[in-house]
Amino acid sequence: MGRKGKGGSIYKRPDSAIWWASYVDASGRRRRVSTEQTDAQSARIYLATLIQAEREGHAGRLTESRMREHLKEITERMTGETILEYTVRSWLEGWLVVKKSRCAPGGYTRYKGVVTAFLAFLGKRADMRLENLSPKDVQGFVNLSHKKKKQGKTIGFEKKTLSSAFSKAVQLKKMDSDPTATVEIPAGGASVKRVAFSPDEVARIIAVADVEWRALIAIAYYSGLRLGDGSNLKWKDVDLSGNFFSFIPEKTRFAALRRHEEPPPLIVPIHSALLPYLLELSAGDDPNAFLFPSLAGRPSSGRAGLSYEFIKLMEDKAKIAGKRPEEAGATESKGDEFKARSRRVKSFHSMRRSNITEMRKADVDLETRQKLVGHADTDMTLSYTDDTLEKLREEVEKLPPLPQVKKPPLQKQ
Repeated sequence: MGRKGKGGSIYKRPDSAIWWASYVDASGRRRRVSTEQTDAQSARIYLATLIQAEREGHAGRLTESRMREHLKEITERMTGETILEYTVRSWLEGWLVVKKSRCAPGGYTRYKGVVTAFLAFLGKRADMRLENLSPKDVQGFVNLSHKKKKQGKTIGFEKKTLSSAFSKAVQLKKMDSDPTATVEIPAGGASVKRVAFSPDEVARIIAVADVEWRALIAIAYYSGLRLGDGSNLKWKDVDLSGNFFSFIPEKTRFAALRRHEEPPPLIVPIHSALLPYLLELSAGDDPNAFLFPSLAGRPSSGRAGLSYEFIKLMEDKAKIAGKRPEEAGATESKGDEFKARSRRVKSFHSMRRSNITEMRKADVDLETRQKLVGHADTDMTLSYTDDTLEKLREEVEKLPPLPQVKKPPLQKQ
C-alpha cells in the first residue's frame, strides 16, 4: 500500500504499521528510508523535508545550521509544539533566574559570579548553541582558574555550579550529555585555613571603627552572627528587655523554602558586654528599621561589598594583617585586592570563628555552642523555653569581655 507525493511517495510494508519513504536523491539514486511514523500526514512531512534537504545539499546550501532548522521544522509540524532553542548564554542566564528565587542572596551572588566568569571565558562562543558546548570548553575554564591560583575548593565550586546548570539541561533533553562530567580539577590549590581573631585584635578593630561597624563587629564576636545576618538585623529582631536576638538566618530561611516549611527562628542571648554597643545606635519608633542603615542591603562580596570594607578597616586602620605570612608582601593583581575571603586567613567571618573559639576556652559545651551560632539541625533551633533561654544566657556570659585598648590618634590628612 502506498501514497504518492510530489517528488516521492510513502508506503507501508505488509507486516508493519510504519510508513516508509521512497524518493530520488540529488545524485539520481532511488532511496527508501523508514519515517518511523505511523501517521500518514507525519510521514509526508518527513518525506517533503528530506527532499528539500537533498535539493539544498545539491545546491551547496545545506549547512549544519540549515539541517537543524529542517529537523526543528519536522518536529514542530508533527507535534504542533514550538521547540525552544538555547544558546549557552541564554540557558545559563535563565538558570540563574530560577536560582535567584530558590537560594539565599549570598549563594546567588556566588552562582552569578561563576556564570559571568564562564561566559567571559567563552567570549563570542557563549552565543553558540547549547548542545555544541564541549567538555573541552569547561576544562579550559577550569584550567584557567587553576592558572590564576584559585583554591581547589573554589574551582570545585565552579565546576559544581556549571554541572548543576548543564545536568538540568540534560534532564530536560536540551543537551545529550553534561559537558562537565569528564572535566578534571588540576592538583594543587589547597584551601586557605581560616584563623580566629584574638580578643585583643577584635578590640583594636572596634577602636578604629565608626558606631555602626563597632556594634556589628561586637555582635559577630559576642553572638557569632554572619556578616549578612548581622548587617540586616532590624529592631524587631532585638528584645532589649529580655536581652536576646530572635531572627531567621539567611541560610535557614532558604533551606526551609526549598523544603516548603516554615523557617524556625534562631534565638541568641545578648551578652552584657554587647549591650552598650547596641545602645549607641540610633533607634526610632519603627520596628522594621535596620540597626545599621548604612550597611543593610549591601552585598558582602565585591569591591563595594562589606567584606572588603571590613578588610580595609582591619588592615589599613587597625594594622592587623589578614594575609598568610608568606603572601604578606605579594602584590595583588588588578581585581584581586577585594577578594577578602579567598586570599586571606582573616576576614569578617573570622569573628564567628573567634566566638566559637573563645566560648570553647570558657568551657561552654559543644551543644550550647551549636545552638548559639546556628550550626545545629533545624529541630534544635526551635523556640526555647524560658529555662533554656536562661541557661543559654548563663553560658554566653562565660565569654570574657573584650580588653580595653586605646583608640589610636587621628592621622593628619
